[in-house]
Amino acid sequence: MVWRLTRTYRWVRNRIDELEPVLLPSERFILVFGFIEKVVRRTFVHICMRKGMTEAQAVAQSKTLSLMDLNGEWRHVAGKTLREVIQKKAWKQIHRGAELRNELIHGRGHKDQRIYREAVEGLLGMLDDMRGVFSSEYGYSGWQKRKQRRK
Repeated sequence: MVWRLTRTYRWVRNRIDELEPVLLPSERFILVFGFIEKVVRRTFVHICMRKGMTEAQAVAQSKTLSLMDLNGEWRHVAGKTLREVIQKKAWKQIHRGAELRNELIHGRGHKDQRIYREAVEGLLGMLDDMRGVFSSEYGYSGWQKRKQRRK
């Protein structure tokens, strides 16, 4: 089930920090970016379901969209793009992170480790703020158990 969470948000954030000494910055970057993407996609699924989609439909739609495509699709379900919701500075961090991730995973490979270290700092710096925006806008921060609607 997509909503099964076995660790709290704070536990995951602390674990990412604890792993800093033993991981290369590029490895830590992959963990952080995956964490952020999961928060964004879970929030997208949540707002899709609030608009009347079933969980299966919302998850399927989320899985078919790249993170960049999700930005535009956000407008259809929430009235604003993801970029408008989280603001330009945070969106730039996510967009740059997606480019770095794609190049690292699918492209030519590693860049200088300093680039990944800087990216992690920026991404972690905006993560709590982004979750706060999601919570105030949608009543869901992307990393908590979702209350089941009664039928």
